Amino acid sequence: MPGGYRQIMAFTPLIRPAVVEDAIAIKKLLSYNDRVHRHLDWCTPMERLGEPSYYVIDHHETVQAAMSCPEDPQDVAWVRFFGAQPGYSMNDSFSLLLREIYRNYTHIPEMIVSVAVQGWFLRLLMEQQFTLHQVIVVLQLDPFSASLPDVDPQLEIRPVTPEDVDEVVRVDHEAFAPIWRYSQHDIRSAFSHSAYAAIALHQNQVIGYQFSSATPFSAHLTRLAVIPSLQGHGIGRQLTADMIRFSMRIGIDTITVNTQSDNHSSLKVYQRIGFMLTGEQFPVMRYEGHSSAA
Repeated sequence: MPGGYRQIMAFTPLIRPAVVEDAIAIKKLLSYNDRVHRHLDWCTPMERLGEPSYYVIDHHETVQAAMSCPEDPQDVAWVRFFGAQPGYSMNDSFSLLLREIYRNYTHIPEMIVSVAVQGWFLRLLMEQQFTLHQVIVVLQLDPFSASLPDVDPQLEIRPVTPEDVDEVVRVDHEAFAPIWRYSQHDIRSAFSHSAYAAIALHQNQVIGYQFSSATPFSAHLTRLAVIPSLQGHGIGRQLTADMIRFSMRIGIDTITVNTQSDNHSSLKVYQRIGFMLTGEQFPVMRYEGHSSAA
């Protein structure tokens, strides 16, 4: 298990599942921005309260630290949230919480993964024996300067409906390696939080999709997937162009997207349209030493 913790605490901490009654304490933890890691997804730490694999360290009925690390999708556990009170050891808290979560998994994941958005969290993960898996890079576009393809008359693109979710999950699981797949829960959450979501159909079959989020001034292409047999045929470019046209209609002036630095096919799609690398990047760290878990 990552790290192991030093016996520097003068008490035996109570480590228990987080419950909805911890909401006020979790809100307080979230106020310590330099001591909180939040995963880049749609669910907030507050929304995850009550879900499996969400634990807190409780001392004298005060939540000192908390972590959410569900196995979702199967075989991959992402650190969705971690935070600790000032004056409380970050390394010890991380080790204690992840150890307890690991002991209570119903199915042992093949890997534990996290995106290091902040420098202190990257250092913590390295101290906990996590190693670099990939690097996420950020690209940005002025939609009014985009090089958009002509609409393909043989390809139908329409908004996603709740009835499409199962097909979207199928496309997602075909398109991505296990570490990057979204579970049905994640797909439904992403859909419900999306400003715009669309599917591409060919002969009435769903062959690709995109989800996007938006603020009044900017939009973010949060997810783009095309079935492997049709990748390289311009479908991802058509879905991206459709999202850009939607963004322009609602007055968006900046669009961003993330992808892996070694995902050359995705980078080619985005850069061909006019997206440019911003220089911002986030390491994806993974831990596979589960055989040593106690």
